[in-house]
Amino acid sequence: MIKSISIKNFRCFHSFEIKNLNSVNIFSGKNNVGKTSLLEAIFLSVGSHNATLPLNIDKFRGVTTAELNVEDLWGWLFNNHNIESDIRIECKYDGRNSTLLRLYLSQHDETSQSQLDLVDPAVGNGNGDASPLTGSSRLTLEFSSPGQKARVATAWVDGAALKLQNAEQSEITGVFLTSHIGSINENAKRFSMLKQQQNEDRILAPLKLIEPKLKELTLLVQGRIPIIAGDMGLGQLVPLSYLGEGINKLLTIVLAIASFPGGVVLIDEKEILHAASWGCYRMKYARLTRSL
Repeated sequence: MIKSISIKNFRCFHSFEIKNLNSVNIFSGKNNVGKTSLLEAIFLSVGSHNATLPLNIDKFRGVTTAELNVEDLWGWLFNNHNIESDIRIECKYDGRNSTLLRLYLSQHDETSQSQLDLVDPAVGNGNGDASPLTGSSRLTLEFSSPGQKARVATAWVDGAALKLQNAEQSEITGVFLTSHIGSINENAKRFSMLKQQQNEDRILAPLKLIEPKLKELTLLVQGRIPIIAGDMGLGQLVPLSYLGEGINKLLTIVLAIASFPGGVVLIDEKEILHAASWGCYRMKYARLTRSL
């Protein structure tokens, strides 16, 4: 479990530290004070092997286009666009273990192009057209832990293509949930895996707090698309997508927690229904435990 995190030169944080974290943490506050940035920092740390994550967290914010130079492509990761200084994200875990993630821009070494994968043929210019990206810099994610060899992942622009070289995956996994309802396909995939493990009852119990009539969950296929449906005692199964936004958001959260028992679940601005008062609250939620 993550006990503390220190962040330098990332997003809105010049230097920030938070201690005494628990297995479940709720971060609340005014808009634009860094709640989402804190979750992004944790997400980058646990997914440091994946060189596409710095772009993915921008997509979570709705940013899907990029300017034509590398500095603007990754520059807003750095506090006040200070690309001359490293981003440093240090996490301390139970048992005094610690990890350090450094992100920095450097000149791309043309000799290091072996074992690379093409990610996107082009990045849109905002007008629906494909535009070539220019620049020779690369973004490096360097992840280290005491007594272990550092893992390095890189991403760079080559003409009109974004290329990457991933590192070995960490033993810690994580998932980042945005404020939108989860993907029907992704939820069905996670539920199918839990059903194979005969753990689907762990999903049903919290959903019944919102819909007590729900007796059982199962998978249906409609138009070749798998969906989760529930037995409501109506004589036929009802797709959960028809039961309302609240229960489907809770479904996404519970499926993520159950599917990553040894990982980190980060929830950005979810509407959490309070079972007692049925009140609704806007908050940031971080489950940082290594076990359920």
